[in-house]
Amino acid sequence: MVVEDIDADKASIATSSELKTSLELRLRKEGIRVYTQEEMTGDPRRPYLYLNVNMMNIDGTREIGTMDLSLNQLLWTVTNGKLTQACYAVTWHTNAGVFCWGDLIVKQHLSDKVESMMDEFVNAWLATHTKK
Repeated sequence: MVVEDIDADKASIATSSELKTSLELRLRKEGIRVYTQEEMTGDPRRPYLYLNVNMMNIDGTREIGTMDLSLNQLLWTVTNGKLTQACYAVTWHTNAGVFCWGDLIVKQHLSDKVESMMDEFVNAWLATHTKK
């Protein structure tokens, strides 16, 4: 799992560590396996969930930003029955669009948006995988 770093001046709103912990906990609660780095590199698909949050203060009291959540995996080309080349590709994606919130409510709205995107991911995952 990769959660992009959030600017240090946004630490009162959220940190990448807090968001990563929240995402991992949600996946585990739903029975979706969270790979260690070793496990991920041992899987030929090398799948990882990627969260990117961008925020900017626009007038001292409001934050504007975007959020994206995607599942990225290696895809392989096959030539004459042999794997020849791999590249990462987004195999599932959602975004929260553009948001603008007052600084008193940013933390809760950010959390709500991340949770909503995770709902979409979990529903898509469970629709295509049996829960073990």
